[in-house]
Amino acid sequence: MKKQTVFMILMALFMTSNIWAQRSSDIDGSKDYPLVKRFNGSFIEYYKEAKMIEYMIPIDFTTGKFTFQNPAKLQGNLTRIQYSTKSENTPIYILSQITPALQKEGFVIVYKADNEEMGMSPKAFNQFFYKTLKNGQFGFSYETTGSRQGFLVAKANNGGKDIYVVIYISWFDNAALITEDVIEASSFKQEKNIMEPKDLVSVFKGAKITYYNHTKWDTYIMPAGKMAMENGANVWGNKLDLKGEVTRFQFHIDKENNAAYVYQNYLDALKNANWEIVFNGSQEEELGNTSYEWQYSMFQEGLKLGDKFGSDDNFRGGNYAYIVAKYEDNDFVYYVDLYILEKDDYTFVNEDIVKVKNPDLGMVTAKKLSEGIKKNGHMVLDGIFFETGKDVLNDKSQKALKNIAAYLNANKDKKFFIVGHSDNVGGFKDNMTLSENRAKVVMNELISKYGVDAAQLEAYGVANLAPRSSNEQESGKSKNRRVEIVLQ
Repeated sequence: MKKQTVFMILMALFMTSNIWAQRSSDIDGSKDYPLVKRFNGSFIEYYKEAKMIEYMIPIDFTTGKFTFQNPAKLQGNLTRIQYSTKSENTPIYILSQITPALQKEGFVIVYKADNEEMGMSPKAFNQFFYKTLKNGQFGFSYETTGSRQGFLVAKANNGGKDIYVVIYISWFDNAALITEDVIEASSFKQEKNIMEPKDLVSVFKGAKITYYNHTKWDTYIMPAGKMAMENGANVWGNKLDLKGEVTRFQFHIDKENNAAYVYQNYLDALKNANWEIVFNGSQEEELGNTSYEWQYSMFQEGLKLGDKFGSDDNFRGGNYAYIVAKYEDNDFVYYVDLYILEKDDYTFVNEDIVKVKNPDLGMVTAKKLSEGIKKNGHMVLDGIFFETGKDVLNDKSQKALKNIAAYLNANKDKKFFIVGHSDNVGGFKDNMTLSENRAKVVMNELISKYGVDAAQLEAYGVANLAPRSSNEQESGKSKNRRVEIVLQ
């Protein structure tokens, strides 16, 4: 009975631990890639060849920099080899040996970094590189999330064939893993903006990414107001009920940069990047409660946003701050909340970005205008965009303006009002001024740039007097911010 108990305990330890023994010989049927010399003293643990695959490298080959936004997409044949070696060989040492060996074979080193230089934790890197970019689909013998890491990308042309080498080094207490991917590429494309949200929010200088998670679609309730106590429960004065693509980043920042300093830095950066600040505050006085109560209601038993999108940290600490901001693009609205918290050894930032499809967007055309005005006497000018909170037209509006002008120039015998509308955010007088100015900007652009007869048009603003939808919901507010054309 005792023997059986000991055996079961040993089996449980074996099945749940990360301990594995380094091989003393290569697995059967494996071999080195001809142009890539293996690290001395390593053995092959895993080997796979795959034909005509897609592979993503998170490097901008024009700048040689690591990137979330525009990785390179390769198509071609792949060879994956996973080697193991002794733990005395650190990532930085392995890189120092691999680099000259590759250069000797004619490879150019495009990118090379170890641990701290990579600016993100091994867990965050593995989540992004192997899961989000789907490079893990080619398999491993052992998972690659160690306590230290190194990463190298190299390129060569051999016999007219472009060859890319991608090496990721994972260090453990008892061994080091070298996961080597060689891609014989038949095509190469530098992707653009597959991770737009990350590009829109500046990262605090020196911050290290410790956690990353990307969810293609989910619901997200975002606190956007001061916390208060109602009927014995914590509630926020405003919450945004969102649905869309959710990206979570967590950062560690040197503790000399306290929560107040990081908060102000992010606030300034968001404003400078034309984000609209929806809500912001620091400490209990401005946010309505302590950091403990805030995190409990937001990340734990309240909205449960901690478990829903994951974390490598708990959300408890000392001094704290919080920001909610919004950025409108042509087809999407981006919302970000930043929870900034002082820990004992560092300042912690949880950044959640929700990408929501803009409702009812479709480029206005002369045909749609003709049909809409004939039927209803007015029509929303979809495709007209302004800088957030301003009466400055976005360049993306030009195609819609061209279509509107085509309709007006084909109907010179008719006169129209251009009418600006707003949601209910802000004061009524300010919204009246903004809505009228936006209508005038559209009218003047049509006249000065597209040759519309000035006698055809008059511009007015009505603020939030004529909503299309309820201003209680964010989707309704988005519909209410618009410019319409009305037949006189």
